[in-house]
This record gives sequence, C-alpha cells and structure tokens, in this order.
Amino acid sequence: VGNLGQISVRQERWEEAMETYREVLKMCEDVYGRRHAETAKAIECMAAVRVGQGNLQEGIRDFKEAHQIFIDLSGGADDRHTSRVRATMASILSRYGKK
Repeated sequence: VGNLGQISVRQERWEEAMETYREVLKMCEDVYGRRHAETAKAIECMAAVRVGQGNLQEGIRDFKEAHQIFIDLSGGADDRHTSRVRATMASILSRYGKK
C-alpha cells in the first residue's frame, strides 16, 4: 500500500497520496500501536505529503512526531531514522527560509 503512496507523490497527486498514507497509518496503529518504527515511517510519509501540498506547519509537526518516536525507540541514540528525519526537516526549513 505504501508503494501506491510513493507513486502518487511522484506524480504530485497529493490527495490520493494522503489517503493512501492515512490507510497505512491506520493499519500500522492497529497492528503495532502509535509508538513503533513502522507507524513513525507512515507519519513521516504523511508529513512529506503535507509539505508537498504546501501545508508546511502541519508537515513539520508530523516530522517532529516521527522524529520523537524514532528517538524514543532508539533510546536517544542518533540512528539512521532520526538522522534522516532531522536532515529532511532541516532541508525543508532551509528551502522555505525558516530557522
């Protein structure tokens, strides 16, 4: 299902991508709960769609939530997930002129 979301993102079909990722998030929450890496990845995907839609504030909020989940799961260690989300947020904020 997540791959369908990626295809929609590449084609900039934002509403379709968001609907797909909402379904993925619901499945992840049902199976794993809110504080799980797979759930955080779904939140991260939704964040990217929100930014693509121009909803910067909501996108950053979701990126922060995903980042916090990854931090909590890693025991505060800087792993590949936390690094990726942090770099993505920095890139977005830099692109839109926010600090």
